[in-house]
Amino acid sequence: VFARFLQFFSFGGTISLALSSNMKTMVKDFETFGPTLLLAVPRVYEKVYNAASQRAGTGFAGKMFMRAAENAREWSKAEQKGEQLPITGRIAHAFYEQVVYKKIRTIFGPNADFAITGGAPMDSELSHFFNGIGMPVLEGYGMTETCGPVCVSLPEDNRIGTIGMPMCGITAGIAEDGELVVKGPLVCKGYHNNPGVTTQQITDGWLHTGDLGDISEDGFISITGRKKDLIITAGGKNVSPGLLEASVMTSPVVNQCLVIGDKKPFVAALVTLDLWDANNWLESQGAKPEPDLASLAKNAIVHAEVERAVNAANEGVSRAESIRKFEILPDEFTEANGMLTPSLKTRRAQIVEHYRELIDDVIYVPLKK
Repeated sequence: VFARFLQFFSFGGTISLALSSNMKTMVKDFETFGPTLLLAVPRVYEKVYNAASQRAGTGFAGKMFMRAAENAREWSKAEQKGEQLPITGRIAHAFYEQVVYKKIRTIFGPNADFAITGGAPMDSELSHFFNGIGMPVLEGYGMTETCGPVCVSLPEDNRIGTIGMPMCGITAGIAEDGELVVKGPLVCKGYHNNPGVTTQQITDGWLHTGDLGDISEDGFISITGRKKDLIITAGGKNVSPGLLEASVMTSPVVNQCLVIGDKKPFVAALVTLDLWDANNWLESQGAKPEPDLASLAKNAIVHAEVERAVNAANEGVSRAESIRKFEILPDEFTEANGMLTPSLKTRRAQIVEHYRELIDDVIYVPLKK
């Protein structure tokens, strides 16, 4: 919706629009088109990061990339606090700017100073990386019901982990159950020929977004998850799966991640792989590619990489919220098999039902009587 909103503003101006929908050629498309403004879902920026990492490989260049990436994240975290890195960190950052960061920015072409994302949570570590290399990715938020954006972070005031402040004329609040509600002229009048849903979703002009969130004292909004996706474990712990999933999906081998655990004793995850990207990554590690997803799912090197990504995701949550087990599936979630929406969001209920036997009999092994 946000992309369409911007397109309408572009018509009639001296602006060219380019659409790229093939993940495998997207990085090449950026270099060819050279966009001034880039708007994409978080998955695209994960692809850019992974492409840069794979180009570096595992030798000296690979080790330098990893050190440069860590320095970029540290630089960004200090900058967000209004601080600076120690002198050694600043010297290293200046060095990496010349030998690493500039090269990564060329992936976006010569014209872009920042990028925008939305539609799904952006992993904060990935945001810090891009901010640290001088290509901040600004998070925005909007819905069909708001006719476009509700808020977008600004280049001059980008607070990582938030979606910025409400746009002019829009008021936001948090309901008692933690749901984000918004009010303003952009909110639709209702749902066509569906007064029941209209009454349920829009109360006194306040639209119930279905997203859980927080608002800071100075008005910055953070989205913590989808209300309908909230997992309540058997121990009563509330878990928002979105941020965990986003973190795991930053791995160069992971295509999709679905966190599960509602009414279960612990949190687990179903993971799918990207055959093309995973094989590129295997080759960058000096390993042989696999012929199909089934063999890829059994690959020990791939399994170790998924485990690393899961452990990294767990570092940001409590033990009760952490992923205790994961299963790598030899399948894909696609729109064709009914497991993804047209906007490429996972259909949680359909996936859980499809893998019910795996979930109940393997991940959550029944207790023997």
